[in-house]
Amino acid sequence: MLVYMLRSNPEIICHGEVFNYRSIGGMVGTYNLLRKSVEHDKALLDLYRSDPRTFLYKIVFDSQEKRIAGFKIKTDEIFRWPYRHLRSALRNDTDIKVVHLYRANLIDQFISLKVVNDQTGVTLIHSEEKRPNVRPFNANVREFQTFLKNVLRREQKSLDLYSGHRSFSISYEEAVSADAGALNNMQHFLGVTPKPLETTTLKILNQPTSEILLNYQEIKDIYQESNAQRPIKLRADELQN
Repeated sequence: MLVYMLRSNPEIICHGEVFNYRSIGGMVGTYNLLRKSVEHDKALLDLYRSDPRTFLYKIVFDSQEKRIAGFKIKTDEIFRWPYRHLRSALRNDTDIKVVHLYRANLIDQFISLKVVNDQTGVTLIHSEEKRPNVRPFNANVREFQTFLKNVLRREQKSLDLYSGHRSFSISYEEAVSADAGALNNMQHFLGVTPKPLETTTLKILNQPTSEILLNYQEIKDIYQESNAQRPIKLRADELQN
């Protein structure tokens, strides 16, 4: 969703998950058009595989006559072995700005993952008609505790990885509610002219959390105990959720 929102600013080129193990993920602009040619697509893939650093700087960070260019990388991928060269390049180049997108409410994030993995397989929708039906369920307490541990660990590792960089943190909740202050501040941070950001993507789960999660109170009690250990500094109102 944030990728789509950033793309709506005419001064930004924002690719998707370009680095996808041994293949190239979503790109936009000139290079997306070039990939329609088998010859050009193969040339890009060969460069990606043989020299990922050059691919990063020559292709991904090509601003294509816009002010800035960037891409999305998930914290559950960047620390995996296949991404070690990309991780090193990103860590060492402190001129790269970093936007940390996090979920303030980790119960909602856990539910989203469970629903995708166990029920629907749907990760993106653009219309109400595509919203899947969701069956209420009981969460496994140990699984939730493990999930929390992993999220907090990755948050800390990500903050450490980019500790020398200029960084900006924004929550999913701020983005989905189109919080003008947060979105404008993010654009100022990126060095572009702020404008209302738009996306055609919709929030997939629109029921109250307590209606989806049958043992909500039990999970909420565990979650509230974990907030004090959160590496990302949440606002006071977020700590109340």
